[in-house]
Amino acid sequence: MRELLGIQKRREFEIFVRMCALRMGQVLNTVEIARDSRISPNTAKEWISLLEDSFLIRLVHPHHTHRTSRMIKSLKLYFLDAGLAAWLAGWRDP
Repeated sequence: MRELLGIQKRREFEIFVRMCALRMGQVLNTVEIARDSRISPNTAKEWISLLEDSFLIRLVHPHHTHRTSRMIKSLKLYFLDAGLAAWLAGWRDP
């Protein structure tokens, strides 16, 4: 499957997904995730898009009554499967 998705660095991708899981519910900072995963920021952006297109994550705009503020505010990253996110983040106990 990773060949179909164009992912050549399997280990780096696994680390990247785990880093995303650890940041679930936080403001998305692709530069920080890229640094911690030891990949380029452009690769991080591509992989975020890949995860979103695969329905594993969702980038959520903050709710704000003023439309301009909603567009300016940063996105937050959420996994659509909280159990998967917990497992990836290393949480083994309920």
